[in-house]
Formats: sequence, structure tokens, C-alpha cells
Amino acid sequence: MNEKKNCQIRMNEKVPVIKNINDMESFQKICAGRHIFFYGAGKRADGMLKIFEYYRLQVYGFIVSALDKNPAVKAGLPVCEAAIFHDPDSIIVFAVSVKDRIEQIIEIIPQALDEVYYFEDALYFDIYYEVFQKTAPYKMKSLRVDAAEGNVEAKYARAVSEGLLFRIPPSLSDDQNMKRLIDKLSGKSIRNEFEKEYGSFRFLKKSKGAESDRKNTLKVYMACCHTDKIQVENLDDWIIPVQAGAALTEKKICEKRDDQGDQISLRNRDYSEGTVIYWMWKNAPTTEYIGLCHYRRHFDIRKEDLDIISEYDIVVTIPTITVDNWSCFSEFVRTEDLNLTIQAVKKLFPEYMDAADRFFKSSFLPPANLFIMKYRIFQEYADFLFGITEYIYQYYKSRNIIRNDRYMGYIMENLLGIFLVQNHDRYKICYTDMKFIS
Repeated sequence: MNEKKNCQIRMNEKVPVIKNINDMESFQKICAGRHIFFYGAGKRADGMLKIFEYYRLQVYGFIVSALDKNPAVKAGLPVCEAAIFHDPDSIIVFAVSVKDRIEQIIEIIPQALDEVYYFEDALYFDIYYEVFQKTAPYKMKSLRVDAAEGNVEAKYARAVSEGLLFRIPPSLSDDQNMKRLIDKLSGKSIRNEFEKEYGSFRFLKKSKGAESDRKNTLKVYMACCHTDKIQVENLDDWIIPVQAGAALTEKKICEKRDDQGDQISLRNRDYSEGTVIYWMWKNAPTTEYIGLCHYRRHFDIRKEDLDIISEYDIVVTIPTITVDNWSCFSEFVRTEDLNLTIQAVKKLFPEYMDAADRFFKSSFLPPANLFIMKYRIFQEYADFLFGITEYIYQYYKSRNIIRNDRYMGYIMENLLGIFLVQNHDRYKICYTDMKFIS
């Protein structure tokens, strides 16, 4: 089938076997003389079209379950309704992000499918970033994508530009987002753009000596929940598990819980790991350094490197690159939440207003509320953090609005970034990789 062919009803009811695409070079041979159609016409299809164009594989069109919510033409190619699709020479490649949906689609409209292929998420993003690496650097100076190095979450990639290490999130597999970012940074130094807001980029050095003898006292509290599939035993002695949302369940998984002492554990459905940060602020013993990690997200720091932390005031993980932080967080929280954040900063911490404005316009953010700080700096940060969040929480409470959507955890990510932008001249900030436990 091509743009001139008409869709015809096919009576074949055979249910196909789903085959994985293992690598693009082998898939090119499979596709010889065949017509490639994508099932799906959304964002995943946009990214896949870029991949197929790079590998010089011609895509003939898109198949969708119904035309009423889709255009008739996408990227100059026809969009056909599955129930009336027919092309005996076709290969169908699923352009959906959740593999479970394929089984459902096949049950509903088996007559539309014959030879079916699918990218596993990990491979799709590996190939997407490989193509991105080969097509984008001429517009984004000195960029190298290396997903094999470091520890990144699924669908993320690790990149370096002029010594700046950062993470590329899956949102940038969307062509529109990537175009906006490239247009914003075209011809500019990525590292310089980062350092305009956050100051010098310093990566945590590795010790050349033996294992640290721990001249500093350091405790990093690991937020974990009773629903997490984790082991809280056999952790390094500087990592202390704390059960988050302990007041919301009878199950106790840790000796330390965020419902002990002065606490806000009942707010966990809104605050996420923020209830553990509050517990740390009010109850954790004084140590030279204090920090937070998650049960799956840790700092990639070796025992022998712990003493090196004493050269710095704050340690966070390498930044995530975004089109801009306002747009990024608008996908996770309401615009009203972000406006309330600005309103609270203006009222309670007006000296932070310029930093807040710069942060939201910036293309870099420190992810996931992970931090290690000198204890006195943490106290300053917590005053700022919970001053703002309490203002927002009381706003919704006074209107009898119940959220339970972790919105405050996302707002806290913003506030950590704003705190770093505001204070990068006062405090020496260092970065390290995130160790993600899959």
C-alpha cells in the first residue's frame, strides 16, 4: 500500500506472533521489498519515524484503531483505520509505548495485523539516543551521548558536553520537545548555559587511596515504602532506611519511620519522600553531613570516596536537561501549583524571586530530591522548603481540596533547584552520578 492505494477489507482473522526488533541492521534485511506501517500515530511514532528515516527504511503510513481522533495524514503519510486496512506486503511495527497494549489491540482487531514487530523500551531508547547522537551534535556543541556509562533510569541517557555531565529524559524523544531544545541551545555552549544558573560544574572525584576512614560524619536517609520491593538489610552504614508514609499503614518495615517524633507522615500521598525530609529536619541527630536518597535511586559514591565529600558543601546528582523547567513540571503538576510556588516565594522569601525566575526558564534541574548537605545548610534549606510547601498545603486545605497525587514532591524538586541557583556563590556544590537500582 502507498498513498495512492485504497484501503480494502481483509477477511484474514489469523492472530500474528509479535516479534521483537533486536537491532536495526538485521531489521533492514527483513524489510527488503516490504511495506512498513506503524500501528499508532502518537509521540512514539514520531520518534520511530526519525529512527527509520535515519536507517533509510521507508514508512508507508500509520494504522490506528479509529480515525475520529486522528488526522487523515501525518508527516505526509496516510493514516488508515485498522478495521479496513489491507496490504499483503506489509510489516506492522507497533509505535505504542506500553507493550501490554499490543495484546489488547490484537484481540480487538486481528484482521488488521499480519507480520508484527515491536521495540522493547530499552532498545527503542538506546537506538533513539544513538540516532540523536549522530544527528544533533552539530547544533548542540560538543555533545556526546553515552547511555552505556553511569547509572541511569530506564528510558534515560547519560550525556556529556564540554565536561558537563547530564541526563537526557524520555520526554526529549518527542520531536517537538527536541526541536525546541535544539533551537534554544543551537550554537551555544551547553556547559556555559548550565553554569549561568548553577555556577561551576564540579564532578565528585574518586579517591586514589584505600577505603575511607570516615573523618566526617555522614548519614544519608533512604526513603522507602511498605509497597516497595526492597531489601533494607546489608546497606552501607552511612545509609539509614526510613519508612515513608508509615502513618498510613500498619505494616512496619524499618526501625526508623516518618511517623515518629515531630512529623507529617499523614501527608505522604501529597509529599511523597518529602515526609522523610521533614522527619530528618525535626528528628535526625546532628551530623556533619545529612542527605536523602530513595530505595531505587542512590548516589553513585564508593566507600573510599566518602572523605572527598568534605571538600564540598552540597552534593547532588548530575542534572536532567529539559526544554525549560516550567514546561517540564507542567506535565506533572497543575499550572496553579507552579503559580502558587512563585506566589509563596514572593511573599515568604522575596530574596529568592530572581533565582526562581531563572530556574523555571533554565533547561537544567537536579532530579528526584536527592541531596547531601552540611547539616547547617540542610537546616537553612529545610526552612525554605517547608516554608513554601506549608503555604501551598494550607492554600488547598483551606479550600477543602484533597489531592493525594504526590504534587508536593514535584514542587520540592523545583525548590531544590531554586535553592541551588540562589546559593551557588555561597556554597561549593558538587555532582555525582545517580545509581539506579532496577
